[in-house]
Amino acid sequence: MAYERRVTVTASFEGQDYENFGSNEYPPPFNTTRTVILTDDMPQGLLSFQNRWGGECRAEFNTLVQRLTNGDVRIYGDLKLFEGTSEDTNDLDGITVVDFICPKSSTLPWEVYVRNNDENDDDWAKVKMTVSNYPHVID
Repeated sequence: MAYERRVTVTASFEGQDYENFGSNEYPPPFNTTRTVILTDDMPQGLLSFQNRWGGECRAEFNTLVQRLTNGDVRIYGDLKLFEGTSEDTNDLDGITVVDFICPKSSTLPWEVYVRNNDENDDDWAKVKMTVSNYPHVID
């Protein structure tokens, strides 16, 4: 029998487009789940998405997962926040690095948050994740 790792991530996204005038704007609810089977120690894409809202904000979330020799997995990547004159702006206003270990045979909650540091504004984005790392057995 060969042991592989089954990594499942469930994630939700929240954000805010701060407005000096009128009401702040928020993206619609977003939830997703993805499972990756790791057969070796090569990094694989775990979860990537973009979310746009308010006519001015875009968040990009990108993560990789890598099996470690002891059966733990490393999840790493980043959450970027763009804010400008459109949702397609290239004006990067904040970035937070994601880098944590999910021990073997466990489930771990994790949260990553980024705010608009460039303009010291109250625009922000947050991803809440639950990551599980269990054996995947092949007969």
